[in-house]
Amino acid sequence: MVRPVHALVRSLVVGSLTAAFALPVAAPSFAQDTQQLRVGAAALPPGRGNPYKGVGAPHIYTWAAMFDSLVNVDLKGAAVPGLALRWTNVDRQTWRLTLRPNVRYTNGEPFNAKAVVSTFEYVTSEKGLATLAGRNFRGYAAREIDDLTVEIRTEAPNPIVPNVLASLVPLAPKAWADGGDDGYSAQPASTGPYRLESWAGETANLAAFGGSWRAPKVARLTIIALPERAARLQAFVSGQVEIMVQPSTDDVPAIRSAGHAVDVAPGPLTTAVGLVQEGPKALAPFKDKRVRQALNYAVDKEALNRDLLAGLYHPASQPSNPSGFGYNESLKPYPYDPDRAKRLLSEAGYASGFEFVIEFFGDEGDIYQRVASDLGKIGVRARINSIAVADWLKKFNANSWEGNAFNHTFGIAPEIDAGKIFGFNSCMKENPWYCDRSFMPNIERINSEFDPARRRAMLNEAMAWYREEAVGLYLFERPELTAVSKRVRGFESINRAFQYDKMTLVP
Repeated sequence: MVRPVHALVRSLVVGSLTAAFALPVAAPSFAQDTQQLRVGAAALPPGRGNPYKGVGAPHIYTWAAMFDSLVNVDLKGAAVPGLALRWTNVDRQTWRLTLRPNVRYTNGEPFNAKAVVSTFEYVTSEKGLATLAGRNFRGYAAREIDDLTVEIRTEAPNPIVPNVLASLVPLAPKAWADGGDDGYSAQPASTGPYRLESWAGETANLAAFGGSWRAPKVARLTIIALPERAARLQAFVSGQVEIMVQPSTDDVPAIRSAGHAVDVAPGPLTTAVGLVQEGPKALAPFKDKRVRQALNYAVDKEALNRDLLAGLYHPASQPSNPSGFGYNESLKPYPYDPDRAKRLLSEAGYASGFEFVIEFFGDEGDIYQRVASDLGKIGVRARINSIAVADWLKKFNANSWEGNAFNHTFGIAPEIDAGKIFGFNSCMKENPWYCDRSFMPNIERINSEFDPARRRAMLNEAMAWYREEAVGLYLFERPELTAVSKRVRGFESINRAFQYDKMTLVP
């Protein structure tokens, strides 16, 4: 089934749902300035203005205003021009990029091949490779051909180098050399639509960069860190911010009833429960495919979506999100079938069920409680333990879980390619939680296939395999929700990057 990948949801909420969730809507306490756009985010980038001190949320909501990548990736997983206009595959390990001319940084430095090469020198250094973004460039090297031409070589053949370059933000060479990590974090030189004026506590104050190749239409941008979702919602409905990042589905009725929009864009994540099959906490039942399939049949994802997620999520059929290159549209989610789940458990020798522990972070405990409740109906007793996100990351990296399962997101960013999942969800991962060595030759063939049509077909087959093997308990294709004021025109979110240069405000 093919679904629209991007929609503005504007319908009013009626009946008891509105009564249950709508907040009092205060009169706007801020002047409705058409030249001041305000964004309420959960946090500012912990690394402030250093684009290599993090990836994804919450960093991207601020960095998308300041920085440009060499290449962008669209909502269909295709590489499109950014600071690189064109690229040619010279051979299986060499790519030649033509750079965008007449681009300058906010400090006046020119963007050119030297900027790209010096950035590669950083991200492939010991310090650069220790960053999350830098890990994508292990084995890469770049050299200047001329002022606007760069050649990139990879240690091994890689058919999706252009997509990988979506995480390469060229640094201004002099500003980086003079300021280093700390200096660049405090006052970055950038090429995007806005330039940083100041970090004021938990607020980023930015002004339009008229010299940008994608100059914005609104003069000023303020991004405010509001960690509590309730505070973000109140700021939004009272008119103190025009954009609210990542509202809860519980917030949707209040947003809509105030006449605003909820933008529903495809996110680069698929939500699942990871079932630990390798390492010290590997659970014997999880090594049997029939058991893993039984858990997938046992959870009523449609009811969960309807009751807890405002009907905005779609049950997942595979690790990739629909926007990923290689997503298999022919696959259907596991239907809710508890009788079939019980039969599979019995065939596997677990007619009386078994016990396990799910570790999770975040504020979605109600989702995992519902999962545990559904599993209990087939005799599988799941306990859930809440942990801090920092602990979750350590445990995921080391596969050092105290439980036997964890809340998991199969991520495909920044490449927006189904093959991204292999790095963290196969034997490729250091300290894997799941590893089937019999499938590794297929992964190796996919990772070296340069013909797009053949590679897409191979990825389709891989997604079908991951579905059949039920490596995790697939829950949802996770959308990216953003509350957008009725005063905002031209809002668009592409793989979490707000297109700030396209927005305007009306009184």
